[in-house]
Amino acid sequence: MAAVNQKLHDQGILPGFDIVGIRGSDFVTKSTSSGGTELFDSTNLNNHHTDSKVGTSTINGRVASLAVSGDVLKSQGIENPTENQIQNYDSSR
Repeated sequence: MAAVNQKLHDQGILPGFDIVGIRGSDFVTKSTSSGGTELFDSTNLNNHHTDSKVGTSTINGRVASLAVSGDVLKSQGIENPTENQIQNYDSSR
């Protein structure tokens, strides 16, 4: 994902944001300055808004985004990831 974000930034696409997941047709992004989460419409990057569904949890001294990780786990075939699965995923990264 880091390589994709770098290529986008090199082309001036989504400056200041890193894509960290997908939710439906939206890119889930994190601000590189504030760490806030925003959703960008993948069909029109001018349409974006702050993600109000993302919760955070502190795991092993670092803050993890629960919704983003949950979406990643769903994309890997875990239909309804538990909070424990999400925490284990976040702590392994």
